[in-house]
Amino acid sequence: MTDIDFLLNKSDSKFLLEKIATNFQKMRISKKFTQSDLAQRSGVSLSSLKRFEQKAEISLSSLLKLAITLDVTDAFENLFAETKIDTIEDFLYKKKTKKRKRVRK
Repeated sequence: MTDIDFLLNKSDSKFLLEKIATNFQKMRISKKFTQSDLAQRSGVSLSSLKRFEQKAEISLSSLLKLAITLDVTDAFENLFAETKIDTIEDFLYKKKTKKRKRVRK
């Protein structure tokens, strides 16, 4: 899985899940955690951890527990954060649009 693959497939959810699982496994190994050790420390079942690494399937709650244990929660804190303003056009557009609290059909 290369950076080119990521750029070409970043809107493909299956590809993104596999990329996250691959990155996670590399992180776990680099921090010298075995699957069973990480499962025990995080409170995530070993079978869930194995399923995540093999099939890229995991609940958000379990993924957060693993991220906390590996001390890599920064990405989660910014996942749906408001985008920063880079240009004056962005600022003017943001100022012009009303902040909606609900979406209506």
